[in-house]
Amino acid sequence: MEDLIGFIFIWLFIEILLWGIAYTTGVFLTPIISFGKWRADGIKKKENGRVIKNQSGFKLINREGSIYLGAYGVALLGFCFWLVAIIAVISYNIFT
Repeated sequence: MEDLIGFIFIWLFIEILLWGIAYTTGVFLTPIISFGKWRADGIKKKENGRVIKNQSGFKLINREGSIYLGAYGVALLGFCFWLVAIIAVISYNIFT
């Protein structure tokens, strides 16, 4: 039973850390990759004093004259950046 509880806590920590780093990196990369045309969609928004979770997925959203990339797309962009960076470092160390 203790192993299951430990596994759940470790899995939650890695999951939150992985998605958090990927999303944060994607927030910074979205305007750079799109040359300033797109913005990163927020995970949550406030409407009438209530916090509502955006369910925007991977799609592009035209909102108030701005184009937003969905939260999952932003996280995927950040994840791909770190994946390419890790592969580049590993391949550089292997071939030099």
